[in-house]
Amino acid sequence: MHNAESGRIRHSLLIRLWREETAQGEAEWRGQIQHLHSGEVHYVRGLHALTQIVQTMIAMPEQDEKAGEK
Repeated sequence: MHNAESGRIRHSLLIRLWREETAQGEAEWRGQIQHLHSGEVHYVRGLHALTQIVQTMIAMPEQDEKAGEK
């Protein structure tokens, strides 16, 4: 979301994390990331995937954010 007063772009993300046992008996992080402004949702396996998705979600061009506010 673009804040016209401060010139900042802000993103609100809801991140849910949990551990799940794999078929090999090891625990693995799973997660759901939701961009609250756009409603976009992604599911991930592993913390590395989590950081990649978050970086992608917050790299949205400013024009897309402004268009969503109308």
